[in-house]
Amino acid sequence: MSTSHTSLTPGVTWAAPQRPKTRTTVTTIVTTLSSVVIGAFLSLTAVHAQNHESFEQLVRSGDEAFERRAENPEGAWASPDRIRQANAAYSQALDIRQDDLEVRVKLLHTLFFEAEYALVSVERRKALYERGTQLFETGYEHLALRVGRKSLNGIHASALPSLLRDVDQAGALFFWGAMHWGLWAESFGKIAAVRRGAARKVLELGEAASILDPHYEQAGALRILGRLHHLTPRIPLITGWIDRGRALELLQRSFELGPDNPLNRAFLAQAVWELERDSRRAILLLQEVVDQAPRTQQLVEDRRAIAAARVLLKRLVGASAPAG
Repeated sequence: MSTSHTSLTPGVTWAAPQRPKTRTTVTTIVTTLSSVVIGAFLSLTAVHAQNHESFEQLVRSGDEAFERRAENPEGAWASPDRIRQANAAYSQALDIRQDDLEVRVKLLHTLFFEAEYALVSVERRKALYERGTQLFETGYEHLALRVGRKSLNGIHASALPSLLRDVDQAGALFFWGAMHWGLWAESFGKIAAVRRGAARKVLELGEAASILDPHYEQAGALRILGRLHHLTPRIPLITGWIDRGRALELLQRSFELGPDNPLNRAFLAQAVWELERDSRRAILLLQEVVDQAPRTQQLVEDRRAIAAARVLLKRLVGASAPAG
């Protein structure tokens, strides 16, 4: 390099001969940058593919564990082992895809199952419903964003079908939101429920679910609304909208849409007895529940419902027997 410099004509800058090197350097830099960008893209693609595979595997693991939730029962209770495996798998899958409504719905279902059907402490049950309400609220926000809105608050239930008609699982999300808020209120008590406006939340979410997907969970939204109007105390300015007559209509409708679900028949029977004092019809309905075989896919749930119906039937038969 030094010999070439000394041979240059005096007065002529020696920078000129460096241009090829400069071009080479620029080319090298561009090539390097291209490699980095392409490498980063390929790395991101690989990570995306890996996450997709991991997500799908986690969902399958959750589904398999949930299907086996009735294994190894502890007396009248389900073992918490399988359902907690499902909870863990769905939770990890949701961490990968926060906006996946189907997985969020599955996780809400498994949290409910553990709280209601597995042998857990009172504090664990409260924690499950606290988490469930938070999961729903986050899903509610994702649902709004999916249809191009900042929020769905203030939108009447009757307007939701047209707004959410292309969103799969929207009705299911509202159903589980109503379920978790209702059982959260039961777990945390009346004062906490009033402070959080839980009854109103259950009403609004249940009505939305009943419009979006009335058949989901064997008319589950109608069942929730019927129980809400049947059992919630009517308090002016707080729950003044409670309507006992509507309770019967809703529970009758849920029974018609989901006759195979023993809860629909049992809840209707209880309402018929307590609101209409029709012991004869109530007893007939409860006897049908007691005589029903548990469904294969809902063994734990149906066994619990049938056992509760048996207790209520015995009480009604005793109360209806003539004195003397």
